[in-house]
Amino acid sequence: MKPQLAILVFLLLVSSAVLTGIDSLCRTERRAQQAVDQALARTIELCEPDRIDTDTIQVYRSFITMNGVRDTAYLTLDMRGEERQLKLTARTGLTFAVLWALSDQRASGALSVVASRFPVLVRRSRTAKFSDLTGLSSASMPAVARCTSRRCSRH
Repeated sequence: MKPQLAILVFLLLVSSAVLTGIDSLCRTERRAQQAVDQALARTIELCEPDRIDTDTIQVYRSFITMNGVRDTAYLTLDMRGEERQLKLTARTGLTFAVLWALSDQRASGALSVVASRFPVLVRRSRTAKFSDLTGLSSASMPAVARCTSRRCSRH
């Protein structure tokens, strides 16, 4: 494999691993936000939307379907818009570490392993081609055999 092609394949593998990991994180974050929003909608049906008390929080957390989100999600009362009315909003409260733990990083990990082993595989294929052609490895090749090329000035 030519060096330029090997570098291109390596960069493609690395960028695929990074982009797959980022996509998995984004999908997990969207899923967590949807779970929190659904729990908020169900909580508003049962409780008063302009007041937060311990019962509201317990009901809200019982409606959250994702386990990791259930511990970190919280409710806030926001004043938004021109009318300045109190509005009950839900936040996930996920840190990057929790989000990483909740996301599925198997594809990204597999691509990372392949990308980390790729230079070794390319190096082995180059030495395998040389030894297949000559029957000798470059380390065990005698000095006389090395001097048989047309460019050699010794003969």
